[in-house]
Amino acid sequence: MKKNLTAPDGTPTTMIMAFMNMLYKVQDEILPDCIIAVFDAGKKTFRHELLSDYKADRKITPEDLRIQIPILQELLSLSGHKVIMREGIEADDLAASIAKLAKTQGHNAIILSSDKDLLQLLGNGVEMLRPNTHGISDAAFYNTENFQKEYGFMPSSMSDYLAILGDKVDNIEGIEGLGEKRAKKLLAEFPTLEDIFASLDKISSKQIKTKLEVSGSERPIWLRDNIIKLKDNIFDDDENFLEECLNFKPDIEKAQELAARLGLKRVLKRLGSDVEIEREFVNDERNFEIKIPECDIFTRDYKSELKNSPEKFQPEKSVWDLKTAYYLLHPDETGKNFEKFSETVTDENFMNTAGKLEDEILSYEGLHNVMTEIDLPLIPVLNQMEDHGVRIDFEKFSVVQNELQEKIFAIENEIFNETGATINVNSPQQVSWLLFERLKFEPEGMTKGKKSFSTDANVLEKLSKLPNGKIPALILEHRELSKMLTGFVIPLQKAAVKDGTIHTTFEPAFTGTGRLSSRDPNLQNIPAFGQWAEKIKSGLIPVNPENIFISADYSQIELRVLAYMSCEEKLIEAFQNNRDIHTETAAWVFDTSPEFVTPELRRAAKMINFGLLYGMSSFGLAERLNVSRNEAKEIMKKYFDALPGIEKFLEHTVNTAKANGYSRTLAGRIRRVNEIPAKGPALDRALINSPIQGTAADIARTAMINFSHEVKGKLFLQVHDSLVCECSKNDAEKISEILSEIMKSSGGALNLGVQVKIGSALSSV
Repeated sequence: MKKNLTAPDGTPTTMIMAFMNMLYKVQDEILPDCIIAVFDAGKKTFRHELLSDYKADRKITPEDLRIQIPILQELLSLSGHKVIMREGIEADDLAASIAKLAKTQGHNAIILSSDKDLLQLLGNGVEMLRPNTHGISDAAFYNTENFQKEYGFMPSSMSDYLAILGDKVDNIEGIEGLGEKRAKKLLAEFPTLEDIFASLDKISSKQIKTKLEVSGSERPIWLRDNIIKLKDNIFDDDENFLEECLNFKPDIEKAQELAARLGLKRVLKRLGSDVEIEREFVNDERNFEIKIPECDIFTRDYKSELKNSPEKFQPEKSVWDLKTAYYLLHPDETGKNFEKFSETVTDENFMNTAGKLEDEILSYEGLHNVMTEIDLPLIPVLNQMEDHGVRIDFEKFSVVQNELQEKIFAIENEIFNETGATINVNSPQQVSWLLFERLKFEPEGMTKGKKSFSTDANVLEKLSKLPNGKIPALILEHRELSKMLTGFVIPLQKAAVKDGTIHTTFEPAFTGTGRLSSRDPNLQNIPAFGQWAEKIKSGLIPVNPENIFISADYSQIELRVLAYMSCEEKLIEAFQNNRDIHTETAAWVFDTSPEFVTPELRRAAKMINFGLLYGMSSFGLAERLNVSRNEAKEIMKKYFDALPGIEKFLEHTVNTAKANGYSRTLAGRIRRVNEIPAKGPALDRALINSPIQGTAADIARTAMINFSHEVKGKLFLQVHDSLVCECSKNDAEKISEILSEIMKSSGGALNLGVQVKIGSALSSV
């Protein structure tokens, strides 16, 4: 049964909470200077005078919804959002007039409404978000360009289009026999109804011409005066209207009092209150008992139970999973706390616990959809991937192992011959003694909590560039070769001893951001570049010797997410036009033309672009570019001056997450601030990265589900933004195309407003 929110006094609040959730999502993503809410005043308008039965057949607003409207208006006003309604004027006309005034005074207006009538307002400075049946999470974005792509005519012709089609709800009959296709074709050639009726002799189709002639001879009011066309002159004589809206002040104390009375916990948090209130969910009979989630099968750990008892689960059966629910609410806690939590859930209280978790999930916009549409459907896919696995070529791995061992031994001998000292090169303390005491290099810093100087990779890199830096360079090479040997070559062979096939375990409920992880062994951590990486990857082969590998990856997906979420026009435009984003960034930052960007400048821009995804500071940039902190600060200043939307987004993302108590991906996956294992600047970096990396993870998860539904049993590996499958050589081209298209469409499923680019390759892990 559908759950409805009520205040402690029984006042229904479902619509209010849904509206505020939608408002907060748009506010967080668009960052408007002000929000103006328009409402109908409930009185007849000029359209009723022209058409007596205008909207006469509309259903009466349900009582529990009707009583929420004035409460919502009060809450909006107290929260600092101007509420506008005028007797005799419809809300759509108010919106049209505000949009026109904003555009006239040099502002950009974004209309949030599902009403297609408002699409006629699109133009320079006016855009629109249209929520669909799934809510604001799947809202469609419209501007003049994509409107024209969908409809084939200019937005200004939308009222004429609707007049031709008619609207039964509003008692507007339209022109009989002219459907969407014909209406679009007519308006693409003749922009208005007047133009159409004045050009009947130019219409080649006799059938269409006849229908128009019949309608045109005695045109009804909606065709003659086109009452669907919105009035946009209501505020023409009020030049200070927008200024008043921009300066409209909230009454936070009264807003908090109202939110507390209504039991709106999330609204209270947004208003800066830490008052604890208890939320009640009730059914339609106002029964305050917790309702059980509606599904066929309840599990504690769906992934494990599906693997152990697949016969229990049928494709048509819906599943509710305790571990997935807990993970979605506590992503940073699940790995260490779920087992303890599960022990407290007995057979007797399982359903009660499920109901409580379900209610909490439903309180976050989009989170329930993440559970039912992404995380739960992914679990059978992961089990299939694990069962399939990847084979290992023992002969190739044996050759690589011998080569590595020989080179490691040779380096150890060379270090001894050069220094006269025998040390364990894998011991940081002994390496520190060799470099800073015996060879007298200047130390770069102390290792925290120990007496030896630091010998991390950054220190060794700097020392290796000195004239006498041969030994640090050899130590660096030794570490790299040792990592290849003991981190990959030996463990991968051990993992495949039983049948020659490696079966990793994918963990869908482990990381804070929603990224998948892999263990026993970790196939996501196989090195991607370099001669040893290639040799290791060449030793991983398809399970079927006749097959080949196909891989596809999202090109710079997290940067594309950043571009969309920050609304930074320069970044979006560069992606849409398929330009090299790092070269473009270097040109903006260093004030030069793209053709004059040097490799060094592009490298600096790349460092900034990717560093920002993880909240990199000027200190971090200085370390990466090997420049002074002042130089790094100047570079970052130029970056933010060139891309102000990025700086505003980074600051707003951190502040919003802290105000809400959680960060949020585009799909609705959350990450609680107080559970992130970081403090200070590290916490801020996590809050910046989580929505971006999490959104990319949601897109990849969706692609895996969609591909597995389309092509059964082929996928075996996911490495964050890459998917890898095996197939026969004959099917390779077809499967590669399917994989690429599904990955593109899965990015579009989250309304990612920038082009999603896919790179693909054959015979590659």
